[in-house]
Amino acid sequence: MGPARLAWLLLALLVGTMTAGCMAYQQTPLQDPGKAYLNIASSELRFEDTGWPDVDETADVPVLFLHGFGSSLETWQLVAPLLCQTRRCVSMDLPGFGLSSKYEQPYDAPAMVAAVLGLMDSLDLDRVDLVAHSYGCSVALALAADHPLRVRRLVISDGFAYADQMPWFFAWSRPPVLGELLFGLFYDQQLDWRIPLSFHNREMVSHAMVMRAYEALRRPGTRASALAVVRGLELEAAEQGYGSLPHHVLVVWGREDTVTPLRYGERLAQHLPRATISVVPFAGHFPMIEAPGMYAEQVGAFLARRGLEEAR
Repeated sequence: MGPARLAWLLLALLVGTMTAGCMAYQQTPLQDPGKAYLNIASSELRFEDTGWPDVDETADVPVLFLHGFGSSLETWQLVAPLLCQTRRCVSMDLPGFGLSSKYEQPYDAPAMVAAVLGLMDSLDLDRVDLVAHSYGCSVALALAADHPLRVRRLVISDGFAYADQMPWFFAWSRPPVLGELLFGLFYDQQLDWRIPLSFHNREMVSHAMVMRAYEALRRPGTRASALAVVRGLELEAAEQGYGSLPHHVLVVWGREDTVTPLRYGERLAQHLPRATISVVPFAGHFPMIEAPGMYAEQVGAFLARRGLEEAR
């Protein structure tokens, strides 16, 4: 090893050590007294539950919303009222995200699936329609593959499903030390530049939105759990099972998505045996925020469609 390379390695180790304090997991509960929580699998999970609406259509299975990486259940606040007029809807903050706990524990797909199933069991949800976004799609696909009878239908929105979708920042963060360095120094930086990249209409991103995201990323345990999620991603293995998934799937994608480009949605729709794709024009990575009416119309029609053979 040459002197220059050794110097860079020592610098990385030094900075990694200096940023180790930034990577500490949550130590004490941070529950919001105005929110509902359940203690499941050593996690405190925040959730919202509409309950059954006062109509005569409660035969429909409930909807369970799963958000994406670095996000929270607020992702669905514009479309949930449109989709939940005639059915029960539940949304949650996945472990390590939002206002759910961020303790030192596994954050891989099996752990996330166990948390979702724990919430379903606690709320007596025998079977759900899963509506997922971005990273949450990998959790939804894993749950459907491992527990097919707990899921009726799937909606995959601008999802992370393939290993070659992984951003360079995630890929470089998987090795020890380098991940601590990158997440410790850069995970919560330049949000005023990074967040607009997820939207087609970048004027939707206000200063208040950026500050809320910054505050969320600064909560204790956030960086440590997010890094653990990245290191727990095993998409190469997961994609091997997509071709045998028995569920009907609606793949919804923002046409102008630059985070997970449309070609990945088209690829997934071809890979899943019972999938159809619906493209939302003039929308980026968050079509449920940029075009909530169109998104809710497409998803609602798919979930309400009769005559589809369900998974057995």
